[in-house]
Amino acid sequence: MNKIYLFESGSTKTTVLITNLNRSMDALNYETLSLPGYNPNRPNVAFLEALTSLSINPNDQVYFYGSGLASIEYQKELSEKFRTLFNCKIEVNGDLTGAARATLHNSAGIVAILGTGGVVGYYNEGKIQSQFGGYGYLIDDVGGGYELGKRIVSAWLNGELSNKLELVIERYLGVEKENFIREYYSGIISSNQKNGLDLIGKLTKVLPPFMEENFIDEIVVDYFDVFFKRHVNPLMKKTGISRFSIVGSIGWIFQKNILTVANRYGIEIDTIIQYPAENLLKYHQKTKN
Repeated sequence: MNKIYLFESGSTKTTVLITNLNRSMDALNYETLSLPGYNPNRPNVAFLEALTSLSINPNDQVYFYGSGLASIEYQKELSEKFRTLFNCKIEVNGDLTGAARATLHNSAGIVAILGTGGVVGYYNEGKIQSQFGGYGYLIDDVGGGYELGKRIVSAWLNGELSNKLELVIERYLGVEKENFIREYYSGIISSNQKNGLDLIGKLTKVLPPFMEENFIDEIVVDYFDVFFKRHVNPLMKKTGISRFSIVGSIGWIFQKNILTVANRYGIEIDTIIQYPAENLLKYHQKTKN
């Protein structure tokens, strides 16, 4: 029996949903697999090794959405890997297209990804027509967890947080404040820069119990205010649209703060979802050949 394989990939993890091609939407059951992440701008040996464990047939329908895959060149490169391994057809798209299809389906509109990084784009006629942000940690990932994590670490180093939160951050980072800079930078240089980025990006997960602290609330609201001013507002001015949807863990965790900023600018949030994979599988079930 032919199947649908839906890959939803970030730089650290790839979620794979597998279901029978003829299964009706009323009975959407699927198998879930977790593979290493894939990003064409980073080493992908672990992902490619794990991929060989799958049994994809030539007549299966395969869809892949992932970070770093907005360019046609990178899409063709990944498609060729699948064709070589499985002799199958595959549709490859960037993660922003995936976020748009998961929230907007076939409608035109604006969608943002707020995960490790941040990006917002205008989707119409099946593709992203324009985007702001999403230029990586060295240039501009405002709206995502990594840039927010840096602001929290800075406040921690400056002694601006409550004693309780300082202890939580110290335990999470695994190093005392006075040794952090030396150990953090030397660790990135000597081992893996990606691990250093993940460490800071995932720091945001310790914040929810402390969101009632005024200083933390101010940091987070001010941070998303920058995201709106830099990326959301200009795109809305360009398109004439004043509402958008959000996909990603950062959007999900900090939706209260995001809504505060959205209200400030008279912007409506339609949908906030943490994980897009199931919505994407439903999208392709509806549009399957």
